[in-house]
Amino acid sequence: MIKKILVAFDGSAYSRKALEEVCDLVRCLNAEVTALYVIPKIPPHAEPELKLPSLDPSYLGFLKEQGTLILENAERIAKERGMEIVTALEHGYPVDVICKYAYEGGFDLVVLGSRGIHGSKLLPLGSVSERVASVCKKSVLIVK
Repeated sequence: MIKKILVAFDGSAYSRKALEEVCDLVRCLNAEVTALYVIPKIPPHAEPELKLPSLDPSYLGFLKEQGTLILENAERIAKERGMEIVTALEHGYPVDVICKYAYEGGFDLVVLGSRGIHGSKLLPLGSVSERVASVCKKSVLIVK
């Protein structure tokens, strides 16, 4: 039985749709929903193996503020659909953080939009969605 659902939420239209779908689904399941925003440790599309320098602390502060606003939007979306959700803000490589957070938090299902903010519309899945689906030890639902 699905009792805990993690929604990777980056503020994109795709993550909004994923959250809306989860809110509709949760009515039947009576599950707890957490929206997770990950501040990327390196620029999007860069591979962790490149070992690029960490973000400047002042810029990281700005990204935390933006992440907080994005999660407030997630709370508003859920509330409009009659749901209360938990939010979480983390920092790191999005795929690693999402998978680790899901596993350590005991989530039953991870839900992502098919693409994020930086996703190319030419590909069926964004790189984060594809990688999470491949490596996550929890069940993954990708919403188009």
